[in-house]
Amino acid sequence: LVGWLIGHRPIVRVPLAIGICFVTIAGWLVLVTAFGDVPPQGYVLTLFVVMALGGPASMAAFALARDYNHARTLGTASGVVNVGGFVATVIIALGIGWVLDGLGGSTPHALRWAVLVAVGVQLFGTLRMIVWLRRTRAFALERIAAGEQVPVAVVRRRWDLVGRGSG
Repeated sequence: LVGWLIGHRPIVRVPLAIGICFVTIAGWLVLVTAFGDVPPQGYVLTLFVVMALGGPASMAAFALARDYNHARTLGTASGVVNVGGFVATVIIALGIGWVLDGLGGSTPHALRWAVLVAVGVQLFGTLRMIVWLRRTRAFALERIAAGEQVPVAVVRRRWDLVGRGSG
């Protein structure tokens, strides 16, 4: 369903990905802060189902790389998207290991706090995605104003970086 949505409705790619990121981050923060060392199984199961949506939603990055890069740089753009995911995963794995080592091993209490490494990396990535979105929208809106075509329809919003003060 997520794959179909990002394939057939390009306008929802980034908002969907950002939404899933924020729901996942909030879910992890609730898990770490609200339930202590033994969270309810139903909550954990629900969180993992929501997190599973992140896999297909992350494919939106490849679609966006295709949409906003020239054919001559498409391989590089796809490579950057791919490597970004792997680097984030490695940073999370190392960070969780370091936190567990620092807190004395793989106890429920230590694992609870080690999860915050994943939250931090995902929050950083989500904030960078928002910065990228605003810059890309500004570029696309400038191209539209110059009479050029852009691959995805862009409608100016009040939070855009271009066209401020022009009504």
